Amino acid sequence: MEVKNVKAASLCNHEVLHLLNVLKERPQEQSAPLNKHLATIYYETNHFLQDSGFGDQTAAMISNMLLALKEFPVALTKEEKLMIINYPPTTNLQLSLIVRDADERMSEEQMQELLDLIKKHLLQELG
Repeated sequence: MEVKNVKAASLCNHEVLHLLNVLKERPQEQSAPLNKHLATIYYETNHFLQDSGFGDQTAAMISNMLLALKEFPVALTKEEKLMIINYPPTTNLQLSLIVRDADERMSEEQMQELLDLIKKHLLQELG
């Protein structure tokens, strides 16, 4: 496998799941015939993402979370935002594993505020 452009785009798991569903519904005439291995990869990835709960996320939830992160007083990198959306942390420990140098960049109150934002925009709507 050859990577053509390393920085082409970073997709969240919800976007990958959506893309897989679009590709699955595309008529066979438009897409190249899938070989057996590629069909297995589609199937396994789709089931992993569905079972992980990303099928329950909506584009609106992700958009609202990104808008809230933009207003957050501590600037987060694109990668940190992506990790928060893909694997929403529920504890300070999980958050510190996602946000680099979280204890140096954020106070305890800011960490709790961020966890509250995550709960409000990503977790509460999922139930």
